[in-house]
Amino acid sequence: MRRQTTILRNNVSALIASERAWIDGEIVSKNLALLGVYRYSLKIKNLGKTPAQVRSYQINTGPLLEGNQFDRTRLSHQKTRSLHVFVGSEEDTTLEEDMDMDPMFPDMNDANSGTTGAFCVTVKYADIVTGTPEERSEHETSFIYVYTPLLHSLERLSRYNKYT
Repeated sequence: MRRQTTILRNNVSALIASERAWIDGEIVSKNLALLGVYRYSLKIKNLGKTPAQVRSYQINTGPLLEGNQFDRTRLSHQKTRSLHVFVGSEEDTTLEEDMDMDPMFPDMNDANSGTTGAFCVTVKYADIVTGTPEERSEHETSFIYVYTPLLHSLERLSRYNKYT
């Protein structure tokens, strides 16, 4: 009987994991370079089969010092925003619109800083497959971009992607 209960519990867990919300994100250039203006948007997409309740997101930024191993805890500036947004299955939404990157990296003008900066986004969300809103387990997605101010370029560092 215990074996059957364990098998059933594992099957239910696998079904929930396959049906639940999975959030990913990206930073998209608005490409207004002809006007000398560079703006970016922070977008997320639910890749799962059920809606996600996005609870908050946090943006950490800071310069990258050449020769040092990357550590997200060393990023010097932080912005956190609490939300209550539902994102449906296979839907996307914009969390930040018309971001100007340069003010997010005030340390970049420091003579001791590197020539690039890191932009780390962490999104906290819950899937609505099980339980009440208070009982729903929280998941987290984080991703990192390297920003080069001189070129106004962004490059995602996929090796630092984190999904829970």
